[in-house]
Amino acid sequence: FIETNSFIPLIHGHGASAVVVSGSLGARDIAAIGTGLVVAKSGAHVGSRGVAVAAVGSSALAAVGMGLAVQGRIVGIVVAMSALQGVAVGVGIAATNLFIISTTSEAERALGMAASGFATRSAGIVFPLMAGIALGTGGVEAVFYLVGGVLICLGMGTAVVGRKVERAGG
Repeated sequence: FIETNSFIPLIHGHGASAVVVSGSLGARDIAAIGTGLVVAKSGAHVGSRGVAVAAVGSSALAAVGMGLAVQGRIVGIVVAMSALQGVAVGVGIAATNLFIISTTSEAERALGMAASGFATRSAGIVFPLMAGIALGTGGVEAVFYLVGGVLICLGMGTAVVGRKVERAGG
């Protein structure tokens, strides 16, 4: 997920100490690991669509919360929103894997995983470049508008794909 890239927590690094920046990144990654373990056990109960909705929802909440926290320079909320970004990462990875498993045959699965990895890594290259340009030209606010726009597109894409999977019986 786009806003979980390490670039975003570092935006507040302008006036924040190394402890705050490190704490934000650590909180995000610890939450991602913990969430991944929980989703692995609960994913079967809510299904791939439920997991996808949770991923997009937690991403959106984290982006909005982070934007407000950075504007107000509220360090505790910045760290908490970084942890919520970690939840989005953990849920998002599970949602992607559940989607691939439910929509591919055993013979197609490796290709599905490879395509997912390619898309994730490509976004990991392109988004920081876009965010850097937005930060340099429009400041922190521009980055959060960019994140908001991307999240809206991801949410719409998740809804469309979810409907197609439901119709296909996945």
